[in-house]
Amino acid sequence: GALVMNEVNSELVENLGNKDERDLAVRNLANEVVRNSREMADEYFFQWLHILFTEHIGGLLKSNKPQDKLGGLMAIDCLLHLEYINIVNQVPWVSNQLKRCLEGNRDLDVLTAAAKTIGSLATVKESIVTESLQSFLKDSIEWLQNKEYQ
Repeated sequence: GALVMNEVNSELVENLGNKDERDLAVRNLANEVVRNSREMADEYFFQWLHILFTEHIGGLLKSNKPQDKLGGLMAIDCLLHLEYINIVNQVPWVSNQLKRCLEGNRDLDVLTAAAKTIGSLATVKESIVTESLQSFLKDSIEWLQNKEYQ
């Protein structure tokens, strides 16, 4: 029968924080998302996806380690590019997490990855994304004008 489990296999995200394993981990995660989107009933898939984003990828983004943050950002960036996967319900959460990655972060790799992910977010054709991007633009201009970062 169809999968109805909404548990996320923690192995999917464990290697995202490992620089040497990250590319493979991102591909495996993308494959799992696509597979689950096909095999799970929509209701369960969206629950599973929510848990994946908020608990697992969110845990990486909250980490103090830049490598974990990079893994979380690369995972989000990859998932934003998946065709046929509706992640619009995750956009407010993603936007909030990207904002947090930009605020007070001085790691150039993390800032670059966050900026790239914001660019990917811009490709999602939904009005909620437009609102988020307008907020990012406003915040980014304020951030760039802040003497602390100059």
